[in-house]
Amino acid sequence: MKTAFMFFARLMKLWFPYLLVYKLLLSCGTLYLGMLILRLYFYLKIMVV
Repeated sequence: MKTAFMFFARLMKLWFPYLLVYKLLLSCGTLYLGMLILRLYFYLKIMVV
């Protein structure tokens, strides 16, 4: 049981930075996508009016 826990802890320590980077990239990607959609929306609004 203890060995499994140690292995799990080591695995978590190994994977944590990757998870953090993935989360950061995901949030940045969503933000970028939102800005892109907003910019497109304003551009279309200006084109129509």
